[in-house]
Amino acid sequence: MAVRPIHMIARKILLFVGLCLALVASASELSQPVTQTDVQQLQQQIQVFDKELAVLKEVTSNRLDAQDKRVGDIGLWTGQQANYMATISNHSTLVGIGITVITIAVGFLAFISTRNRAITEAKAASASWFSEKSIELNKEIDILRKKALSAQKEVDDHVIETKLGINKIAADTTKNLSELVIKAAENIINQPNSSQSSQEDLDTVKLANQNLEEKPEIEFTAEEHFVRATADYSAKRFESALISIEKAIRKSWEESISAEMHSKYINARAVILSALNRHEEALMLLDHLEQCFSHDTTPLLDVQFSKIIVNKGLILNISERYEDAIEVFNKIISLFSQSDLLLHRQHFSKALIGKIRSLKCLNKLEVEDEIKFYNEIENRNKNETDVTLQEHLAIALVSKGIIFGSLEKHDDEIAEYNKVIKKFDNEKSATLRQQFAYAVFNKGVVLKDLKRTDEAIDSFQTFLQKYAKDNQHEIRELVDSAQEYLNELQGTNDEISF
Repeated sequence: MAVRPIHMIARKILLFVGLCLALVASASELSQPVTQTDVQQLQQQIQVFDKELAVLKEVTSNRLDAQDKRVGDIGLWTGQQANYMATISNHSTLVGIGITVITIAVGFLAFISTRNRAITEAKAASASWFSEKSIELNKEIDILRKKALSAQKEVDDHVIETKLGINKIAADTTKNLSELVIKAAENIINQPNSSQSSQEDLDTVKLANQNLEEKPEIEFTAEEHFVRATADYSAKRFESALISIEKAIRKSWEESISAEMHSKYINARAVILSALNRHEEALMLLDHLEQCFSHDTTPLLDVQFSKIIVNKGLILNISERYEDAIEVFNKIISLFSQSDLLLHRQHFSKALIGKIRSLKCLNKLEVEDEIKFYNEIENRNKNETDVTLQEHLAIALVSKGIIFGSLEKHDDEIAEYNKVIKKFDNEKSATLRQQFAYAVFNKGVVLKDLKRTDEAIDSFQTFLQKYAKDNQHEIRELVDSAQEYLNELQGTNDEISF
């Protein structure tokens, strides 16, 4: 494949020489005229050139063929050398792998040998050390064993003490919890209206009653029947409450409980009978209890006696026996007017409020006397922190406000409502919440009637913000009225969402 370009180059060279000669001849012709003889000579020279060219081609072709053959031989020799080098490379790789394997094997054997020698030497050293130290170590082990036994005994003693402590705490907690539940049940059962009980007492009794669901009723104690009766009473299931309290009374005879506890159950039965409008039966029970305990000087029975006569007065009032109720309330007021005992102070205020209501029902109470009674309750209870006494104070203040409103003393009326709003914003019971709602609502109505529009709007908005979603029946009745008054004052028919 390399011959053709060389022929072409040689041919071009010859053509170039011929052209040069022709140009020389042409130049000479310019000076001399061309003859026939000159033309023949030129033709002969060209023929000679053609022959020489042919010979040159043949020689060049032969040389090129020889060079091609030599190049081919060199390529073949080069391929053979490459194959030989590849074979040597493969052999070298195999030799390298073999050397690596041998090195690893030698290293592994050396490691095994060294490890075995180290283990042997370590065993020998440890055996020598233990043989030297065995007596000393045995002594130390004995000392440690004795210490461990002593520590174990201390731990066991501590565990026993801890278990005894836990059991005592559990027993005390159970006792305290039982006392809390019974106290809450008493608070609820001694309310003339179960809806006026504090939410804390209601939740306590409800939870205790739920826990009783897991216990067969046949295994109930008298106290547990009492709790069940109180839970039914607070839920206004009065028939069920009566059944449970009668079971508590029967069980109390079997358990030989104290006279105080027995009187609590009978008192509770009277309250439940009154809730069922069986007032005469309730009063018969309370008369019997009053006769039993009227001359007892035991402090606990004195407390129970005061609860009995207060409930008697309240039931007489509910049954519209106002003259008899006033007589009982006067007795309570006389007994407890000078007492510092919290329960007696509570009963004094409750009796005074009951007396006011009975006198009003008989139309035997002058306005001035009513204000005087409420002032006495305020003076006695204005600094009290007890919730029951605070409830009596709130009732007295709201009632005074209503009286001043009826007398058209609106500044005094608003002042009484403001006392309630300022003091009882953070209500602690359903009764306080109800009295606070009355104070805010009534204040809004008075301000509206006095054309103090901005203040009235503020008062109704405060009421709705606090009570728009309240579920207490007495408060729900005021929510719609407050919304209507607010719309009227603002000139809209929109219901405010809070």
